[in-house]
Amino acid sequence: MKIVRTLTILFLITIYLNCNIIYSNVIGSSKIQKCIRNGATQEPSETCDLKMVVAMTLNSNQNNTGDLKFTVDTVIDEEDGSKNKTVQTPIIVSFEMSKVTQVCSFKYEFTARYEAIEKIIYKNDYLITSGCSDKPESSTCGSIDGVRDSQGFCCRCSGSDYLGPDQNSRGNLECELFSSKSASAHCLDFTPQLFHIFSIKECIIQSTITANIRYMDPITQVYKNDKLQISPTSPIATAQGVLLELEGNFMPVVQFKNYESDYIAVPEDSNNPISLLPFENKTMILDRSLFDKTGLTCNKIGVSYSAFQNQPNRCQAEFKSCLRNQLKDYFEEGTHFISSLGEITRLHQSSNQNTKDLYLALVYPYNVKSLVTLNIVADNMVVTENISPGIIISANVQAFEAMSIKGVMKVLAKNTGFLNAEYFVLVHNCSQEILQVPHQRLTIIPEQILEINFDLGTDSMLKDSYHCYVDLLNIQSTLLDSKYVTFNVSETIIKGNQQDNSSNSSGDSLNSKSDQSCSDLCPSIIDIFCYVLHFSNCSNQILYAIGILITVIITLFIFFKCVRKFGCCCRKDDPSSKYRNKLKKLQKEYEEQAYTLLQQQMKTNSANIPKIKNDKVYREPQLNQNEAWYNIQSDYDTLHSHGLNLPKNIGSISIKGIVNAINDSQYEFIADNSNGSIPNNLIYQVFDKRQISLYFSLAPKYYTI
Repeated sequence: MKIVRTLTILFLITIYLNCNIIYSNVIGSSKIQKCIRNGATQEPSETCDLKMVVAMTLNSNQNNTGDLKFTVDTVIDEEDGSKNKTVQTPIIVSFEMSKVTQVCSFKYEFTARYEAIEKIIYKNDYLITSGCSDKPESSTCGSIDGVRDSQGFCCRCSGSDYLGPDQNSRGNLECELFSSKSASAHCLDFTPQLFHIFSIKECIIQSTITANIRYMDPITQVYKNDKLQISPTSPIATAQGVLLELEGNFMPVVQFKNYESDYIAVPEDSNNPISLLPFENKTMILDRSLFDKTGLTCNKIGVSYSAFQNQPNRCQAEFKSCLRNQLKDYFEEGTHFISSLGEITRLHQSSNQNTKDLYLALVYPYNVKSLVTLNIVADNMVVTENISPGIIISANVQAFEAMSIKGVMKVLAKNTGFLNAEYFVLVHNCSQEILQVPHQRLTIIPEQILEINFDLGTDSMLKDSYHCYVDLLNIQSTLLDSKYVTFNVSETIIKGNQQDNSSNSSGDSLNSKSDQSCSDLCPSIIDIFCYVLHFSNCSNQILYAIGILITVIITLFIFFKCVRKFGCCCRKDDPSSKYRNKLKKLQKEYEEQAYTLLQQQMKTNSANIPKIKNDKVYREPQLNQNEAWYNIQSDYDTLHSHGLNLPKNIGSISIKGIVNAINDSQYEFIADNSNGSIPNNLIYQVFDKRQISLYFSLAPKYYTI
C-alpha cells in the first residue's frame, strides 16, 4: 500500500528544563500546501501535498503525560490501485523529554596537598649558643635534598624577653633561666593525601527528545511501535513515514554558568577515607584565586616551603600563619563540593592516568527552548492531555542563618490518581523578608511520592519567625492541595577576620597553661616584693635576679680594687702621670728644705731692711717672669743686672716679690706687700749664692707644675 496524502506537522517545541519538570501544550494548528521540486532529471518534477502545521510546547523529563493522534483516512490498495480505502485506526505519537545536562570536560593543571602542617620542636637557648639550627646542612627540622627552603626556621628569646615580660612568639616560648622552651624550630610538613587540580575546558548542552510512535499496519491490522530520538549531536531521525528534526536551541533567560574562573579539586585514589567517599561528596569546585601554582604565596592552596620560610615577621606571627585556607579547610567547611552545583547525572574519569581527563554532566536547573519539526503521514490530529489528582504530604523548613547559607524547603507531593500527570508546585505569599521563590513544574507517575526542594533566602540579618504557602496545581491550574508552613531564621553570625582580637585555637593550645605566668602577675621587673609574694610562679625570676645582683657586686669590687691599686686599670699607662707623681713627692721634700733656709735668713737679715731701702738697692724687674726663670736656671750672673718678679711658696702661702743682687755672694728678696697681708718677718730676706742657687734651681720645677 502506498500513502497518497501526507500531513506534515511542524512543531515549535519549547523545552523547559527545571530538574524533573516537563509539560506539553498545543499552541495552534493549520493546513498548508507544500510542494517538493525533484532535481533528479533535467526537467525537474514537482509534487505538492496538503500539510498541517502545529505549534506545540514540550518540557524536559516528560514521561508520556500526553499524546498526539493522527488519522489516515484514504489509502490505495496495492492489488487494485484504482480503489480507495478508509482506515479508522489512528497513528498515536507521544513524547519523552530527557533532562538537559551541561557536560563539561576538564584539563589537568597540577597536584596539591590536602593540608600543610606546621610542627614545632622545642630547644634550649643558652644565650651564647643555641640548640636550634636552621642551616640547610644541619637543620633541627631536617631538610629534603634538592628542595629549597625545606629546613624550616628557628625562633629564640631575646634579651628583653629574659628581663621583662615575654613578647608574643609563634611557639609561645618560655623565656626563663633553665627553661627547655627558650627556642623553637618551626618545620613544614604535608599530609600524604593528594588532590589533582583541573581547569574546565568547555561545557556543552545535551538533551534528548524521544517520539514514541504507535500505529496499525493497514495490511496486517496489527499495532506496531517505533521510536525516534534526536539530540544536539544527532538532530534528525525518521521511521515509518515520520520525520523528526531538531532545528536549534534558543538562549535561556538565565545564562548557563561559566566555570572558566574555577578549578576542580579531585582526590587521588588511596587508602585515605576521603578517597572512599562518593565522587560528588569529595570533589570540590573552588575559585582560581584561592590557588597559587608557584607556591610562593602564603595562605593559598599549593603553598610551598619557600613561602613558609620567607614569610614576614615569621617569629612574631601566629602559629600556622601562612598555612591557612588549605584544601582541608574548604573540605571541612562542606560548602564547596560539586554536589552543590545541582543534580549530577554522569561521571567519567579517563582510564588513561597520564591525561587525567575528567568529564562531568550536571543537570541544568533553568529553562531552555528548542525548535523541532515533525513530518507525519496523516489527515487530521487529536491532542490529549492527562490530569490526575494529587496531595501535599508534608512541607517543612529547617532553621537557617539569615543572609548566609540558604534555607531549604522540602515538599513531598503524591500523585493519587491512575495516570502520569504534570503538576505545578508554588511557594508564594511568604513573609515580606523572604525572597521570591521560583515555581517548579514536574511529572509524577501514579502513587509516586516525589520530593521537591526550594531554596529560601532572606533580606534581613535579624532572627525571626516566617511563613510561606505551598500550593499543588494540575496542568489546568486547578488547586489540588495547599499547606501553610512556618519556620525560624537565626540572626546572622558576624565572622571575624585576621584583624580581630580573638585567639587562635591552634596556636594557644600549643603551650597552654592552667595558671598565670610570673610576667602576668608581676609585670615590673624590679618589684622584688611581688616576686616573693608569688614565689611558686616566680622562682626562676628570683634566682635570675639574685644571679644578676651577685654578678654586679663582683664586677664593682674588681673595678674599685683595680682603680685603687693601679690608678686606673681601664686605660693605658701615661708616662706624664708617673712624672707628675714623682715631682709631687720631690715637691714636699724641697718645700721643707726651702722653708728651713728662709727661716734662718729671715732671722739674720731682718734688721737690715731699712738701711737697704734707704740706699735704694731696690730696683724694678726688667724681664718678664718666663725669661727670668730661664735666666735664673741658665746663668746666675744675670741677677747682677736684672730684677726678678717671682712667686715664692712656703707651705700654703704664696709670696710675690723682688730678688736683687747685693754683691757677688749675697742676694735679697723683698716681698710685695701692697695689700698688707704678708707678716713682717717674711717681707725681707737675704741669702748667699749657695742658698739662692739651691732655691732657684729647685723652685722652677716646683712652681711650673
